[in-house]
Formats: sequence, C-alpha cells, structure tokens
Amino acid sequence: MADETTLLYTKLSGSFGVSALVSNRIYPGTAPQANPGTLTAPFIVFFRVSGPPLNVATPASLGDVQSRWQVECVAPTHAQAWGVAAAVATELDGWRDLTLAPKVQSTLLLDQRDAFATPTDGGDEGEHRVILDFSIWSSLS
Repeated sequence: MADETTLLYTKLSGSFGVSALVSNRIYPGTAPQANPGTLTAPFIVFFRVSGPPLNVATPASLGDVQSRWQVECVAPTHAQAWGVAAAVATELDGWRDLTLAPKVQSTLLLDQRDAFATPTDGGDEGEHRVILDFSIWSSLS
C-alpha cells in the first residue's frame, strides 16, 4: 500500500500537463536547494500540512482521513508560476480514485495565493510562487 505522498507524486508526475511544464522537478517535502534562484525552475514542492485520522462512529468508515496538502508552484515569472498552478489544479481538483490504496475519495482546491521569494545572494532575480491548498479525503478501508 502506498502512502498519500507517493500517490500525490505519482498523480502529478504522471500528468502530461504538469510534466510538460516542470519535467521531473516535483519534490515532496522540500526542494533540493533552498536558496531562491539556484534551482532550475519551474518546479513543484508539496507537503502534508495536517491530517490526523478522524474519530468515526461507523465501522465501514474506519480509516477515513481528511488531510490538507500544500502545493507550491515555483517559476522565474509570475505567469509561469500561474501556468504550473493551473495545470496542478486541473489535475488535482476533483480527483477521485477508488482503485488506489489508500482510496482517494475526494480532492478539493481550498485556496490559492501568490508569494515571492527574494534571493538571499543579493541578486535581483527571485522566485514567483503560487501556493495551492487542497483537502484530500482518503480511506484505508
């Protein structure tokens, strides 16, 4: 059984629309280099923000989990960051796949916002980011 991180990585990396923009630069947790402007862009970083198992009353629903995920789409320009974000949103918003383990019952885009990372090396090029927040319901049963 795969974990949610693996499922999300597989979903994003298997998407033609996403991979056409970022190739294989999809990173769970953190990007390999933290200094803005030093990593080939565009790229995606995603991580789980929260998601404890829910206390449920019915045995059929045991193992149901609602988790919140943040997906950061990073690019040299604002337009490129939003292009990557649009591809990610198209792929994930409304995603449902009951053939997976854990089953992905529902995915909903909750929020999106802009951010800009100023370079720490004194350069004038930073990174434009679009941050997407998703709610993902999955089930182990």
